[in-house]
Amino acid sequence: GPVALGLDLSGATALIRTSVPTSAQSDESRFATAGPLSNLFKVDGSGQVSSVATSNAVTVGDVVTGPNGKVYTLPLSGECRLAETDPTTNASICIEAANTIWQSWEMPNHPRIQFDADGGVYYAVTERGRMVGGSWCPGETATVRRYKGGQITEMFRIDGQTVRFWSVARNGSVIFSGQRFPIQGECVELDYATKMVTSDRELLVISPNQTWFFSDFGTSSVFYGLCGPGECGHRRYDAQTGTSDPVWHLIGFDNGWSNPSSATGNNSADPICRAHTRDTIGEFCSVYGTTAGPFSHTTSGKYYAKIEAVMGPYPSTHPSPVFQYYPTVQPVLGTLVRSRTIETIGNDLFLAGRDSAGNFSTVRIDTVTGLESTVIPVSAGYDVVQLEGDAAQGRLYFRGSQVSGGTEVFGYVTLSTGAITIKQVAGATVVDVDPMVTG
Repeated sequence: GPVALGLDLSGATALIRTSVPTSAQSDESRFATAGPLSNLFKVDGSGQVSSVATSNAVTVGDVVTGPNGKVYTLPLSGECRLAETDPTTNASICIEAANTIWQSWEMPNHPRIQFDADGGVYYAVTERGRMVGGSWCPGETATVRRYKGGQITEMFRIDGQTVRFWSVARNGSVIFSGQRFPIQGECVELDYATKMVTSDRELLVISPNQTWFFSDFGTSSVFYGLCGPGECGHRRYDAQTGTSDPVWHLIGFDNGWSNPSSATGNNSADPICRAHTRDTIGEFCSVYGTTAGPFSHTTSGKYYAKIEAVMGPYPSTHPSPVFQYYPTVQPVLGTLVRSRTIETIGNDLFLAGRDSAGNFSTVRIDTVTGLESTVIPVSAGYDVVQLEGDAAQGRLYFRGSQVSGGTEVFGYVTLSTGAITIKQVAGATVVDVDPMVTG
């Protein structure tokens, strides 16, 4: 039902989430009150930053703008654990009130709220594990729930199943991976298979091995990377046919050797490793080419990603080489040899990272002509860890820190002029940016 979040999202072009400010706030009577401020702010068309909290303080753990234009927040306090707000009316409803919304610590940018193409909103919840020998067994039972048409559906229930990584396809299928443990007795791993549950809740096992990343590129497909006995590389699930491709999208490496069981594939790591030096492609050819992200795609249908060649996932901001990932896999060659984050606007690819001398900057590459230009120069001294933007706004939002001194920085680049605008939120650090682009 309705929940009094007290949000005013009118006029927002972007939402920014910060660490929780500690300064005093003023109530409606203009009397200072001691208490935490909201950590949710908006940027309007003129670039002004203001709080979206209209009365009581609102603190959220995450905020996502859905494809339906509504805003989904995970409050850190209060009885509501997942709320939906309509920015045209500022009215909020509570979707989930009783359970803990889960997020893997290993993938801090892994979406906690995801969507299908038919209006479904998905989120993961978990139940606490059990005590074994005086310590908690990691085998808490987790599941993914769907909110659609005012109804909540639990997509699966597997006792002892953990969910480390998961993704929702456009057709409503949920693909997930994670260890499964017994719910009684010794705390031992039973399996770590990659499983899928269809929109009508039919459970299937895709692979006996664990998937380490998911991404849909904003398409109807889900790309996923797994590695284990008998298979290493990247696969693609086609939501239109409801099946995984019979060939691998990228044949990976297993302990330095090309995966012999993946004889057929659209791309192979082997010729890439033979053609380029380690300075160019980093650890891509070491072992287990199974992790990738974040992803972004151009108007012309080229997809890009940072690709690591280790089995365990690095933090999403770990500097790594950028590759064109689809339709072919090849490294992006340019000034920056390692990038923290990527973004595409139209057919332009934006990279924030460091060059061969270790200097940090942000550049733009025209993916049609291959021409590169500077967006945020080395002289600005910003180590950027997040880029978000859209052609409709003509802004490229960024957040990061100053290389000298480590002071946090947040702002945007006006792409038509190249002007860099720095914004500050008093008493807090910006930790996430979500542009409010609809239509």
